[in-house]
Amino acid sequence: MASEIPDNEARLHCPGHVGDVTKWISACGVLVFGGVISHFARPVYEAWAMGKPVIAFDTPAMRREIDDEKDGLLVSRESPGELAMALRRLAANPELCAAMGEKGRLKALSRFDRTKNTKKVIELYRTLTAAGSAEADQS
Repeated sequence: MASEIPDNEARLHCPGHVGDVTKWISACGVLVFGGVISHFARPVYEAWAMGKPVIAFDTPAMRREIDDEKDGLLVSRESPGELAMALRRLAANPELCAAMGEKGRLKALSRFDRTKNTKKVIELYRTLTAAGSAEADQS
């Protein structure tokens, strides 16, 4: 893909499938997430965990994750120009990149706090086992 864009091979690197994305995300300035299928956007949270701002297509799923103009930018999937403008905007404004990356990092930490999530899972198990015990007692 990089070779298909004139004069761009030095700036755009397309590694294909990689197992561990950590080194790739940590090396980038901005993560562009091109997912269009509604699913958990793990790369977005991986980028945020590393303090990277995110640009993603404006889909219902991404609107639930990204606070546009706060921790990332949402762009129309139908407009390559809009994506290019968002990339230029972030490239020209390192302070905005840092602020969006930090807000994303805080969001990732909040949503994926091990202690908090472990407590939720334990409480769920307690609720389910208590319900199962009550059903068994009624039989």
